[in-house]
Amino acid sequence: MARKSHSEPKIHLNNATRDDLKHISGVGDELADAIIRYRDEHGKFNSIDEIDQVPGFSQIRTDKVKNAVDL
Repeated sequence: MARKSHSEPKIHLNNATRDDLKHISGVGDELADAIIRYRDEHGKFNSIDEIDQVPGFSQIRTDKVKNAVDL
């Protein structure tokens, strides 16, 4: 069985572009825009868990994207 030699690079919530954010599984145009809007209105994310405060995110969706993002 082949193993991946490295994991996918994480998307940085605090400086990702719309296109960067769309590389996160389950994040399309609307959620990417919502993340950027939240960031513009509230400043940088202090915790990855804070993403569940973004409209359109729930704790379940947050749990699904946690491994794909970083601050």
